[in-house]
Amino acid sequence: LLTALFFMDQNISVRLVNSPDNKLKKGPAYNVDMVALGVITGVLSIFGLPWMCGATVQSMNHVRAMSETRLNPETNEIEIARVTETRLTG
Repeated sequence: LLTALFFMDQNISVRLVNSPDNKLKKGPAYNVDMVALGVITGVLSIFGLPWMCGATVQSMNHVRAMSETRLNPETNEIEIARVTETRLTG
């Protein structure tokens, strides 16, 4: 049950962050993220430490914080111009 929860949380977070609306340039690297999460969860379990997860809300806030936005005069909506990416995978 816990494995399914981690899998769903990670995939939801990754798919929301890698949405085309965010205009990210690097590849999503879904498999690398899942392997890293599995290894980290295994190591943390051995030492009795709390597990980590995708944290959907924090991930979306991080993307917004790293984004440069502009106002589209035609639609009068704020759009993401570009995102300063800090990840190494992909």
